[in-house]
Order: sequence, then structure tokens, then C-alpha cells
Amino acid sequence: MRFPHFLTGLLLAGGALALIKQLNDKRRDVGAVERKLERARAQVKERQIEIARLRSLITRRQDYPQHELSDVELSTKEDMFADLSTAVSLLMAAKSEYDRQERHFTAEESDVIRISASLISVLEDHGMEVYGDPDELVPFDPDKHCPLSDSTNLQIGDLVILRLPGISHCTKVILPAYVEAKSEYSTCLKS
Repeated sequence: MRFPHFLTGLLLAGGALALIKQLNDKRRDVGAVERKLERARAQVKERQIEIARLRSLITRRQDYPQHELSDVELSTKEDMFADLSTAVSLLMAAKSEYDRQERHFTAEESDVIRISASLISVLEDHGMEVYGDPDELVPFDPDKHCPLSDSTNLQIGDLVILRLPGISHCTKVILPAYVEAKSEYSTCLKS
């Protein structure tokens, strides 16, 4: 028995449509993989730039005679860092959130964070140190940390969650890192 030509045509068209759908699905999958690959390449490039910057910083710090600064120069630098410390700490927290891609950032916000990171790296080249990453668990050190809540009774060594990074210069704390007791954080998660 022979198929009528229109049935053969319908079977071929249905098969062709199924193949086209599969091809489109594969193209979509390839597109998604290509986008992931592009993001990974961008992250690798950023990390390579950061590594080069850190190598340069290490070299400059080794060549930078901290002990030759006069007390006035050192005090002036520390005053400048103190004036900038809160803004730098907040920018570093935003950069950390940006790096972890916790939310979608507009192009303008992304540009501000990238520019801020560049400015902060200049300050770091001159001896300012930013310590701690937001949401990092660290042992409490009253010389380097400040609790966000006055009601918190923290002891040295208690695990705390760092909320805002601290700022220091030549091992002198300019702005302590703001921390929250780990137990308070756990309570917030349960609510």
C-alpha cells in the first residue's frame, strides 16, 4: 500500500519541524553556555588585573620606607584616611555584594563600583588597608571590631559576622570593622 503524497509530505514536514525545534533548543543551550563562558573570561581577566595590581602593591610597599615619614606626614595621611574611611568601608561592602552578584546592578551602579575600586586601590598603594569582607565569620577583636548593637556582650574570640570592612594605616586602626554577633545573625535568619 502506498501513502498518498500529502501524507508523506505531512510526515516529512512534521519531522522537519521536530528537527528545527531540536536545533533551536541546542542553539539556545549553546548561547547560554557562551554567555557563561564570556562571564568566566571576564572574571578571569579581572582576577589577572587584580593579581597584577597586588604584585605591584607588594613591590611598592617593599620599596616604600614607612619609617622615613615624618610624624606630621604620617598624621596628615591618617587624617585623610579617617575622613575617607566610612565612604571606603561602604564602597567595599557594595563591591563585595557586586562581586557575589547578590542582586542585579544597573550599568551606572556597576561603573561607580568599578571606579570606586580603582580609587580605593590608589589609597591602598599609599598605605591604607581595608580589612575584612562582609558576611565573613571572624573572631571578635575589640581593637579591630565595633559591634553594631550596644546590647551585644562580646568576648574576645567570639565568632562574629563582619558587616562593614575596617580601615587601617601602618597597623593603626582608623575605622574599626563593624560586626554583629553570630547568635543575633542566626536569630534574624529564623524570623
